[in-house]
Amino acid sequence: MPASNQSFLRPAGLGEDRPIIQIVPEIMILGTIWCLSIIGNLLVCIVIYRSRRVQSTTNYFVITCACADLVFVCVVIPLICGRIIMNEWLFGDFLCRCVRFVQSVFPSVTLYILASIAIDRYYTIIYPLSFKVTREIAKRMIIISCLVACLLSSFSFYFYHEVVIMSNANTSKSVCPTYVNPQYAVGAGFSISFVILQYVIPVMMIGFIYSRLVRFIWRSGEYCLRFKRTTNSVPRTKVKMLKMLIFMTIVTMVLFLPSFIFTLWVAMRSPEIMNPTIFIVCLILLLFATVAKPLIYTCYNSNFRRGCKEVFCMSSSRCYRSSTYVITTASALSKKNHVGVMKGSSDRNSPTKAFDRSIQEDKNIWPIHSGMPTTYL
Repeated sequence: MPASNQSFLRPAGLGEDRPIIQIVPEIMILGTIWCLSIIGNLLVCIVIYRSRRVQSTTNYFVITCACADLVFVCVVIPLICGRIIMNEWLFGDFLCRCVRFVQSVFPSVTLYILASIAIDRYYTIIYPLSFKVTREIAKRMIIISCLVACLLSSFSFYFYHEVVIMSNANTSKSVCPTYVNPQYAVGAGFSISFVILQYVIPVMMIGFIYSRLVRFIWRSGEYCLRFKRTTNSVPRTKVKMLKMLIFMTIVTMVLFLPSFIFTLWVAMRSPEIMNPTIFIVCLILLLFATVAKPLIYTCYNSNFRRGCKEVFCMSSSRCYRSSTYVITTASALSKKNHVGVMKGSSDRNSPTKAFDRSIQEDKNIWPIHSGMPTTYL
Protein backbone atom coordinates (compact mmCIF):
# COMPACT_ATOMS: atom_id res chain seq x y z
CA MET A 1 0.00 0.00 0.00
CA PRO A 2 1.36 3.47 -0.85
CA ALA A 3 2.77 5.66 1.87
CA SER A 4 0.26 8.40 1.12
CA ASN A 5 -2.63 6.08 1.90
CA GLN A 6 -0.93 5.01 5.10
CA SER A 7 -0.59 8.59 6.31
CA PHE A 8 -4.15 9.31 5.22
CA LEU A 9 -5.63 6.46 7.26
CA ARG A 10 -3.26 6.37 10.21
CA PRO A 11 -4.53 8.24 13.29
CA ALA A 12 -2.03 9.33 15.90
CA GLY A 13 -1.43 6.88 18.71
CA LEU A 14 -2.32 3.85 16.57
CA GLY A 15 -0.41 0.71 17.48
CA GLU A 16 1.17 2.02 20.66
CA ASP A 17 2.14 -0.48 23.34
CA ARG A 18 -0.28 -0.81 26.24
CA PRO A 19 0.43 -2.22 29.74
CA ILE A 20 -0.75 -5.70 30.62
CA ILE A 21 -2.55 -4.41 33.71
CA GLN A 22 -4.84 -2.49 31.39
CA ILE A 23 -5.32 -5.25 28.83
CA VAL A 24 -6.42 -8.02 31.22
CA PRO A 25 -9.46 -6.21 32.73
CA GLU A 26 -10.58 -5.15 29.26
CA ILE A 27 -10.43 -8.72 27.96
CA MET A 28 -12.28 -10.05 31.00
CA ILE A 29 -15.06 -7.46 30.64
CA LEU A 30 -15.38 -8.05 26.90
CA GLY A 31 -15.44 -11.83 27.37
CA THR A 32 -18.09 -11.71 30.11
CA ILE A 33 -20.42 -9.40 28.20
CA TRP A 34 -19.79 -11.43 25.03
CA CYS A 35 -21.00 -14.65 26.71
CA LEU A 36 -24.04 -12.94 28.22
CA SER A 37 -24.91 -11.40 24.86
CA ILE A 38 -24.78 -14.70 23.00
CA ILE A 39 -26.86 -16.50 25.64
CA GLY A 40 -29.47 -13.73 25.86
CA ASN A 41 -29.94 -13.19 22.12
CA LEU A 42 -30.00 -16.91 21.36
CA LEU A 43 -32.72 -17.24 23.99
CA VAL A 44 -34.70 -14.45 22.33
CA CYS A 45 -34.46 -16.15 18.93
CA ILE A 46 -35.42 -19.57 20.30
CA VAL A 47 -38.38 -18.30 22.33
CA ILE A 48 -39.82 -16.25 19.47
CA TYR A 49 -39.36 -19.15 17.04
CA ARG A 50 -40.73 -21.86 19.31
CA SER A 51 -43.45 -20.10 21.31
CA ARG A 52 -46.55 -18.90 19.49
CA ARG A 53 -47.43 -16.75 22.45
CA VAL A 54 -44.84 -14.17 21.35
CA GLN A 55 -45.07 -14.57 17.57
CA SER A 56 -46.33 -11.10 16.64
CA THR A 57 -45.43 -8.56 14.01
CA THR A 58 -43.38 -6.50 16.45
CA ASN A 59 -41.34 -9.54 17.43
CA TYR A 60 -40.26 -9.94 13.79
CA PHE A 61 -38.31 -6.73 14.31
CA VAL A 62 -37.13 -7.93 17.73
CA ILE A 63 -35.68 -11.15 16.33
CA THR A 64 -33.93 -9.12 13.59
CA CYS A 65 -32.24 -7.00 16.27
CA ALA A 66 -31.23 -10.19 18.10
CA CYS A 67 -29.69 -11.63 14.92
CA ALA A 68 -27.81 -8.38 14.31
CA ASP A 69 -26.47 -8.54 17.86
CA LEU A 70 -25.32 -12.12 17.35
CA VAL A 71 -23.52 -11.27 14.12
CA PHE A 72 -21.82 -8.33 15.79
CA VAL A 73 -20.57 -10.21 18.85
CA CYS A 74 -19.53 -13.31 16.88
CA VAL A 75 -17.62 -11.48 14.15
CA VAL A 76 -16.19 -8.35 15.73
CA ILE A 77 -15.46 -9.18 19.35
CA PRO A 78 -13.12 -12.21 18.88
CA LEU A 79 -11.01 -10.33 16.34
CA ILE A 80 -10.88 -7.18 18.46
CA CYS A 81 -9.85 -9.23 21.51
CA GLY A 82 -7.09 -10.84 19.45
CA ARG A 83 -5.94 -7.39 18.39
CA ILE A 84 -5.87 -6.21 22.04
CA ILE A 85 -4.00 -9.28 23.29
CA MET A 86 -1.38 -9.39 20.51
CA ASN A 87 -1.13 -5.60 20.25
CA GLU A 88 -1.05 -6.10 16.51
CA TRP A 89 -3.46 -6.94 13.70
CA LEU A 90 -2.70 -10.47 12.50
CA PHE A 91 -5.84 -11.31 10.51
CA GLY A 92 -5.14 -9.72 7.15
CA ASP A 93 -6.51 -6.86 5.11
CA PHE A 94 -9.84 -8.48 4.16
CA LEU A 95 -10.86 -9.21 7.74
CA CYS A 96 -9.86 -5.68 8.70
CA ARG A 97 -12.31 -4.29 6.17
CA CYS A 98 -15.01 -6.79 7.22
CA VAL A 99 -14.65 -5.98 10.92
CA ARG A 100 -14.99 -2.25 10.36
CA PHE A 101 -17.95 -2.84 8.04
CA VAL A 102 -19.80 -4.98 10.61
CA GLN A 103 -18.85 -2.54 13.35
CA SER A 104 -20.40 0.35 11.40
CA VAL A 105 -23.46 -1.52 10.07
CA PHE A 106 -24.52 -2.94 13.44
CA PRO A 107 -25.71 0.31 15.09
CA SER A 108 -27.27 1.43 11.83
CA VAL A 109 -29.35 -1.76 11.45
CA THR A 110 -30.39 -1.63 15.11
CA LEU A 111 -31.52 2.01 14.97
CA TYR A 112 -33.42 1.61 11.70
CA ILE A 113 -35.14 -1.52 13.05
CA LEU A 114 -36.09 0.43 16.18
CA ALA A 115 -37.52 3.13 13.89
CA SER A 116 -39.54 0.42 12.12
CA ILE A 117 -40.85 -0.76 15.49
CA ALA A 118 -41.91 2.82 16.28
CA ILE A 119 -43.78 3.02 12.96
CA ASP A 120 -45.49 -0.30 13.68
CA ARG A 121 -46.61 0.89 17.14
CA TYR A 122 -47.78 4.21 15.67
CA TYR A 123 -50.24 2.63 13.24
CA THR A 124 -51.26 -0.11 15.69
CA ILE A 125 -52.28 2.39 18.38
CA ILE A 126 -53.41 5.50 16.50
CA TYR A 127 -54.81 3.96 13.29
CA PRO A 128 -55.72 0.37 14.22
CA LEU A 129 -58.52 0.07 11.61
CA SER A 130 -57.28 2.10 8.64
CA PHE A 131 -53.83 0.53 8.30
CA LYS A 132 -52.05 -2.44 9.80
CA VAL A 133 -48.43 -3.52 9.54
CA THR A 134 -48.84 -7.13 8.48
CA ARG A 135 -46.12 -9.73 8.53
CA GLU A 136 -45.37 -9.24 4.86
CA ILE A 137 -45.04 -5.49 5.33
CA ALA A 138 -42.83 -6.10 8.38
CA LYS A 139 -40.53 -8.35 6.34
CA ARG A 140 -40.24 -5.69 3.64
CA MET A 141 -39.44 -3.03 6.25
CA ILE A 142 -36.75 -5.29 7.70
CA ILE A 143 -35.21 -5.93 4.29
CA ILE A 144 -35.24 -2.20 3.42
CA SER A 145 -33.67 -1.29 6.78
CA CYS A 146 -30.88 -3.83 6.32
CA LEU A 147 -30.22 -2.76 2.73
CA VAL A 148 -30.06 0.93 3.66
CA ALA A 149 -27.70 0.20 6.56
CA CYS A 150 -25.44 -1.96 4.39
CA LEU A 151 -25.39 0.67 1.65
CA LEU A 152 -24.42 3.44 4.08
CA SER A 153 -21.72 1.27 5.66
CA SER A 154 -20.31 -0.10 2.40
CA PHE A 155 -17.86 2.82 2.21
CA SER A 156 -16.00 1.21 5.11
CA PHE A 157 -14.44 -1.21 2.62
CA TYR A 158 -12.75 1.77 0.99
CA PHE A 159 -11.75 3.86 4.00
CA TYR A 160 -10.48 1.03 6.23
CA HIS A 161 -7.69 -1.39 5.41
CA GLU A 162 -4.61 -2.90 7.01
CA VAL A 163 -1.74 -0.48 7.60
CA VAL A 164 1.92 -1.27 8.31
CA ILE A 165 3.58 1.18 10.70
CA MET A 166 6.87 1.48 12.53
CA SER A 167 6.74 0.88 16.29
CA ASN A 168 8.98 2.41 18.96
CA ALA A 169 11.55 -0.39 18.58
CA ASN A 170 11.94 0.40 14.86
CA THR A 171 10.07 -2.74 13.91
CA SER A 172 7.12 -2.94 11.54
CA LYS A 173 3.69 -3.68 12.89
CA SER A 174 0.38 -4.32 11.14
CA VAL A 175 -2.66 -2.48 12.50
CA CYS A 176 -6.29 -2.03 11.50
CA PRO A 177 -7.23 1.66 11.88
CA THR A 178 -10.07 2.39 14.26
CA TYR A 179 -11.20 5.72 12.84
CA VAL A 180 -10.72 7.52 9.54
CA ASN A 181 -8.00 10.15 9.81
CA PRO A 182 -9.63 13.45 8.75
CA GLN A 183 -6.49 15.03 7.28
CA TYR A 184 -8.39 15.43 4.02
CA ALA A 185 -11.95 16.61 3.43
CA VAL A 186 -13.03 13.18 2.18
CA GLY A 187 -12.34 11.48 5.51
CA ALA A 188 -14.01 14.21 7.55
CA GLY A 189 -17.02 14.26 5.22
CA PHE A 190 -17.41 10.50 5.50
CA SER A 191 -17.33 10.56 9.30
CA ILE A 192 -19.81 13.44 9.57
CA SER A 193 -22.22 11.91 7.07
CA PHE A 194 -21.84 8.57 8.86
CA VAL A 195 -23.01 10.10 12.14
CA ILE A 196 -25.88 12.04 10.56
CA LEU A 197 -27.30 9.23 8.41
CA GLN A 198 -26.81 6.36 10.82
CA TYR A 199 -27.60 8.01 14.15
CA VAL A 200 -29.11 11.50 13.98
CA ILE A 201 -31.83 10.78 11.38
CA PRO A 202 -33.10 7.50 12.96
CA VAL A 203 -33.08 9.05 16.43
CA MET A 204 -35.08 12.05 15.20
CA MET A 205 -37.61 9.74 13.54
CA ILE A 206 -37.97 7.62 16.67
CA GLY A 207 -38.30 10.64 18.94
CA PHE A 208 -40.97 12.24 16.74
CA ILE A 209 -43.07 9.06 16.48
CA TYR A 210 -42.92 8.19 20.17
CA SER A 211 -43.72 11.76 21.17
CA ARG A 212 -46.88 11.56 19.03
CA LEU A 213 -47.80 8.24 20.63
CA VAL A 214 -47.30 9.50 24.18
CA ARG A 215 -49.34 12.62 23.44
CA PHE A 216 -52.14 10.52 21.91
CA ILE A 217 -52.29 8.13 24.88
CA TRP A 218 -52.20 11.01 27.37
CA ARG A 219 -55.05 12.85 25.63
CA SER A 220 -57.03 9.64 25.25
CA GLY A 221 -56.71 8.97 28.98
CA GLU A 222 -57.86 12.49 29.88
CA TYR A 223 -60.82 12.19 27.49
CA CYS A 224 -61.93 8.90 29.03
CA LEU A 225 -61.64 10.24 32.56
CA ARG A 226 -63.64 13.33 31.68
CA PHE A 227 -66.54 11.63 29.85
CA LYS A 228 -66.29 8.18 31.47
CA ARG A 229 -65.93 6.43 28.11
CA THR A 230 -63.48 3.71 28.97
CA THR A 231 -64.10 1.83 25.73
CA ASN A 232 -62.15 4.44 23.74
CA SER A 233 -58.98 4.21 25.80
CA VAL A 234 -55.87 2.47 24.56
CA PRO A 235 -55.66 -1.11 25.94
CA ARG A 236 -53.41 -1.48 28.93
CA THR A 237 -51.39 -4.26 27.28
CA LYS A 238 -50.48 -2.00 24.37
CA VAL A 239 -49.50 0.81 26.74
CA LYS A 240 -47.34 -1.56 28.76
CA MET A 241 -45.63 -2.87 25.64
CA LEU A 242 -45.09 0.68 24.39
CA LYS A 243 -43.40 1.61 27.68
CA MET A 244 -41.06 -1.36 27.32
CA LEU A 245 -40.18 -0.45 23.73
CA ILE A 246 -39.57 3.21 24.61
CA PHE A 247 -37.33 2.23 27.50
CA MET A 248 -35.41 -0.27 25.34
CA THR A 249 -34.97 2.34 22.59
CA ILE A 250 -33.71 5.01 25.01
CA VAL A 251 -31.20 2.59 26.57
CA THR A 252 -29.93 1.55 23.13
CA MET A 253 -29.54 5.12 21.90
CA VAL A 254 -27.71 6.19 25.07
CA LEU A 255 -25.27 3.29 24.81
CA PHE A 256 -24.63 4.02 21.12
CA LEU A 257 -24.12 7.75 21.67
CA PRO A 258 -20.46 7.73 22.94
CA SER A 259 -19.25 5.86 19.86
CA PHE A 260 -20.86 8.36 17.48
CA ILE A 261 -19.72 11.35 19.56
CA PHE A 262 -16.14 10.16 19.47
CA THR A 263 -16.34 9.56 15.71
CA LEU A 264 -17.62 13.08 15.22
CA TRP A 265 -14.98 14.49 17.57
CA VAL A 266 -12.20 12.81 15.60
CA ALA A 267 -13.64 14.17 12.35
CA MET A 268 -13.97 17.74 13.62
CA ARG A 269 -10.89 18.10 15.84
CA SER A 270 -8.36 15.77 14.21
CA PRO A 271 -6.60 15.02 17.54
CA GLU A 272 -2.88 14.42 17.55
CA ILE A 273 -3.10 11.92 20.42
CA MET A 274 -5.79 9.24 20.39
CA ASN A 275 -5.96 6.95 23.40
CA PRO A 276 -7.01 3.41 22.36
CA THR A 277 -8.78 2.99 25.71
CA ILE A 278 -11.51 5.34 24.49
CA PHE A 279 -12.23 2.98 21.64
CA ILE A 280 -12.38 0.02 24.04
CA VAL A 281 -14.85 1.84 26.29
CA CYS A 282 -17.08 2.69 23.32
CA LEU A 283 -16.88 -0.93 22.18
CA ILE A 284 -17.88 -2.17 25.64
CA LEU A 285 -20.90 0.14 25.60
CA LEU A 286 -21.91 -1.13 22.16
CA LEU A 287 -21.54 -4.68 23.40
CA PHE A 288 -23.53 -3.96 26.55
CA ALA A 289 -26.41 -2.75 24.36
CA THR A 290 -26.68 -6.31 23.01
CA VAL A 291 -27.07 -7.58 26.59
CA ALA A 292 -29.52 -4.90 27.73
CA LYS A 293 -32.25 -5.75 25.22
CA PRO A 294 -32.76 -9.41 26.33
CA LEU A 295 -32.72 -8.26 29.96
CA ILE A 296 -35.44 -5.72 29.24
CA TYR A 297 -37.56 -8.36 27.47
CA THR A 298 -37.23 -10.66 30.46
CA CYS A 299 -38.05 -8.01 33.07
CA TYR A 300 -40.92 -6.22 31.33
CA ASN A 301 -42.56 -8.82 29.05
CA SER A 302 -44.56 -11.51 30.84
CA ASN A 303 -45.30 -13.33 27.57
CA PHE A 304 -41.59 -13.68 26.94
CA ARG A 305 -41.10 -15.18 30.40
CA ARG A 306 -43.95 -17.62 29.79
CA GLY A 307 -42.45 -18.47 26.42
CA CYS A 308 -39.14 -19.27 28.10
CA LYS A 309 -40.90 -21.59 30.52
CA GLU A 310 -42.78 -23.33 27.74
CA VAL A 311 -39.69 -23.79 25.61
CA PHE A 312 -37.72 -25.27 28.50
CA CYS A 313 -40.71 -27.27 29.83
CA MET A 314 -40.83 -25.33 33.08
CA SER A 315 -44.46 -24.19 32.97
CA SER A 316 -47.18 -25.51 35.28
CA SER A 317 -48.52 -27.78 32.55
CA ARG A 318 -45.01 -29.09 31.82
CA CYS A 319 -45.44 -28.78 28.05
CA TYR A 320 -48.38 -31.20 27.99
CA ARG A 321 -50.69 -28.64 26.42
CA SER A 322 -49.33 -29.37 22.97
CA SER A 323 -51.84 -32.15 22.30
CA THR A 324 -54.81 -29.97 23.23
CA TYR A 325 -53.84 -26.80 21.35
CA VAL A 326 -50.46 -25.99 19.88
CA ILE A 327 -48.42 -23.38 21.75
CA THR A 328 -44.91 -24.49 20.96
CA THR A 329 -43.44 -26.52 18.16
CA ALA A 330 -42.09 -29.77 19.54
CA SER A 331 -38.52 -30.58 18.62
CA ALA A 332 -37.05 -33.94 17.80
CA LEU A 333 -35.33 -34.02 21.19
CA SER A 334 -38.61 -33.47 23.05
CA LYS A 335 -40.31 -36.22 21.04
CA LYS A 336 -37.55 -38.69 21.84
CA ASN A 337 -37.84 -37.82 25.52
CA HIS A 338 -41.62 -38.42 25.44
CA VAL A 339 -42.70 -34.84 26.01
CA GLY A 340 -46.46 -35.03 25.48
CA VAL A 341 -49.63 -36.02 27.23
CA MET A 342 -49.13 -38.16 30.30
CA LYS A 343 -51.52 -41.05 30.04
CA GLY A 344 -52.78 -43.16 32.87
CA SER A 345 -52.00 -40.64 35.58
CA SER A 346 -54.07 -40.95 38.73
CA ASP A 347 -53.04 -37.55 39.98
CA ARG A 348 -55.95 -35.24 40.51
CA ASN A 349 -54.10 -32.26 39.03
CA SER A 350 -52.62 -34.08 36.06
CA PRO A 351 -52.64 -32.22 32.72
CA THR A 352 -54.70 -34.99 31.11
CA LYS A 353 -57.61 -34.49 33.49
CA ALA A 354 -57.19 -30.75 33.58
CA PHE A 355 -58.12 -30.50 29.89
CA ASP A 356 -60.68 -33.33 29.87
CA ARG A 357 -64.09 -31.77 29.38
CA SER A 358 -66.00 -34.95 30.08
CA ILE A 359 -64.83 -34.95 33.69
CA GLN A 360 -65.91 -31.35 34.17
CA GLU A 361 -69.28 -31.99 32.52
CA ASP A 362 -69.94 -35.09 34.60
CA LYS A 363 -69.58 -33.06 37.78
CA ASN A 364 -72.43 -30.77 36.72
CA ILE A 365 -74.89 -33.60 35.92
CA TRP A 366 -77.28 -34.64 38.67
CA PRO A 367 -77.05 -38.28 39.69
CA ILE A 368 -79.84 -40.39 38.29
CA HIS A 369 -81.25 -42.97 40.69
CA SER A 370 -82.54 -46.23 39.37
CA GLY A 371 -85.94 -45.79 41.01
CA MET A 372 -86.71 -42.42 39.41
CA PRO A 373 -88.42 -42.09 36.01
CA THR A 374 -86.16 -41.26 33.08
CA THR A 375 -88.70 -39.17 31.15
CA TYR A 376 -88.53 -35.35 31.09
CA LEU A 377 -91.53 -33.05 30.99
